[in-house]
Amino acid sequence: MAVSNDISGIICDLSMPGTDGTAFVEKAHAAGCGVPMVLSGMASHDSIVTSRKAGANGWLVKPCDGREFLYSLRELSVSMAPPNR
Repeated sequence: MAVSNDISGIICDLSMPGTDGTAFVEKAHAAGCGVPMVLSGMASHDSIVTSRKAGANGWLVKPCDGREFLYSLRELSVSMAPPNR
């Protein structure tokens, strides 16, 4: 997996061809690649817990409207911002 310093976050689906979102998040996290956030239609407690343990920092249940999507991105960026000094 190539790592770029231009990537500040990743949004991926939990269910993808050839891999699953949790495995992708683990690989991205291990490579130091941004802040993965899983975008998924599955909202079971187990899915959320597993994704968080893999390194996901946010969760968005599909379907969602644009406001929910933007709110989640804003919350993720605020939570990952360096503290004010």
